[in-house]
Order: sequence, then C-alpha cells, then structure tokens
Amino acid sequence: MRKLFLSVIVLMATLLGHSQVTTSSITGTISDSTGFPLEGATIIATHEPSGTFYTTISGKSGFFNVA
Repeated sequence: MRKLFLSVIVLMATLLGHSQVTTSSITGTISDSTGFPLEGATIIATHEPSGTFYTTISGKSGFFNVA
C-alpha cells in the first residue's frame, strides 16, 4: 500500500511540474498572391489577452519563425 501511495505522489508531482510550461512558437512560409515566396517580409504575431506583440522577418524561401 505504501508503494502505491508513493507512486501516486511521484506521478502527481511529475504532472504538475510539466503543466507549468507555457512556451510555443509559430513557423511557416509567406508568399504573395501568385505563390512566390516573400523574402524580407515583416511578420507580426500579437498575443491578444496581453497586447504583447512579437516580430520577425522572413528569410529565404519566405520561411519565418516566431519563438
């Protein structure tokens, strides 16, 4: 019984520790209306609840990553 109780406590602590991670990223490609990739385009991502915004510039082939 004691081993079961200890196992449940360890499992709960592990799950609670992982639930606090709040990171993400946005990746993609940007192109014009004809499908030509846009290098050097400014991408702005806005977190609406806080009003915080993040910017990046697209690279070769229109690829972008907002961390």
